[in-house]
Amino acid sequence: MGPLHCYSVLGRALFTAQHFEMNCRAIARFLCMREETTLHGSSVLDDPTFQKEMNKLWRKTLGVHVHDLTEQCVLSVDAAPIFKAAVEARNEIAHNVAMDISERLDSELDERLNYVLELVRKIAAADKVASAMIHLLKKD
Repeated sequence: MGPLHCYSVLGRALFTAQHFEMNCRAIARFLCMREETTLHGSSVLDDPTFQKEMNKLWRKTLGVHVHDLTEQCVLSVDAAPIFKAAVEARNEIAHNVAMDISERLDSELDERLNYVLELVRKIAAADKVASAMIHLLKKD
């Protein structure tokens, strides 16, 4: 299969990374919305200033979200390093691994796929915690 198989694996790895990023954004937005509605009532949701803040929050990078969640003590001392490792793994996949696929890949395919798998496991570990946090925040 060669490079095509690697592209398939990489696509699934990027999907996992994106899922983790969306969960982190969801946590940040939920916490912001909860705080604002507690302070100003549910009418704040229709406030244009609040909506602009939500849009700004949406555009933040994964690294910024994880940094902010750590600084706000949303992530426990145990979870923060897991999330940081996931951010680094996501960046490695998105910025380095994806850029270095070529036809010469056949000879190193197994090694490369094992490396991507190792990175995905880091992301998945953090995503599992993020998913649990969302359920706890929503009281599911």
